[in-house]
Amino acid sequence: MRIQSFLFLCGCLYLSMMASACRSPRANLEFSPAMAQTFEIFVEKNADASNAKQLGEIEGYMMSTLPQHFARQGLSGRILFNIEEHKPGPNTKLLLIKLVNYTRIGYATTMGIHVTLKEGSTVLTSWQESAQTSRPWPTLVNSLNLKIGTNLKKYYAPAAPLPAQVPVQAY
Repeated sequence: MRIQSFLFLCGCLYLSMMASACRSPRANLEFSPAMAQTFEIFVEKNADASNAKQLGEIEGYMMSTLPQHFARQGLSGRILFNIEEHKPGPNTKLLLIKLVNYTRIGYATTMGIHVTLKEGSTVLTSWQESAQTSRPWPTLVNSLNLKIGTNLKKYYAPAAPLPAQVPVQAY
């Protein structure tokens, strides 16, 4: 009888741990104005013909993982396979990503991207990101994907309020 009670208790503990581990990562995200936007993402092809196969794999991996990384940060992203697929709208922005460099020296790999956020024909912001690792290149792509989402949330974050101004009184 004691073994059955012990096994029942262990089973309940296991199920409660699994239930808490499987909760949505978006459940506790603070609201950001970036979450109200839909980002249509176009990954531009790199003109470097020397690494065309490797760069194609990297771009494909980035396109397949970026919406998932956005979703984990509470952002909405949709991959465009052709720039003409972009449909401008009030809360729809075009996010252009271009791989600008990919260097592998020994065990170290460095990758840099250029990101441009547009609304219609207006460029809202543009920046460059880079990452370096001695691990396989998917690690670089995942790191850059997270940095893109973080920068978008910072861009849409409301400006910090100025401290209250207290008038100086003469005595």
